[in-house]
Amino acid sequence: DNQSATKSELEQKTSASRSGVFVAGGGVCVQDGALQHLKATKNQKLNEVAELERMLANLNHQSAQLDNEIQHFEVETNTITSQAEDCHAERERNQAHVAILKSSVSDALRSV
Repeated sequence: DNQSATKSELEQKTSASRSGVFVAGGGVCVQDGALQHLKATKNQKLNEVAELERMLANLNHQSAQLDNEIQHFEVETNTITSQAEDCHAERERNQAHVAILKSSVSDALRSV
């Protein structure tokens, strides 16, 4: 009976040791290999987060540049629209002058 308990304890310790944990002196300890793996995983995740933060900063910068370009194009668009409206108004004035001149020419021809 004592041998089976010892054998069972040995199997538990072997199994736990394979999973990166072993029981010693009544406490649970993490093997150095498992601890190093956790540290490496943590460092990898921190590096990934830092890279994502750099990407986010880059995208924010690009977004700000695009906002500036949009504002510039909106100003240009407003200027062009205003110029087009001015051209339409001038054309209407010119057409009115053409109508007056035609009428004057017709009147002048009748009197000749």
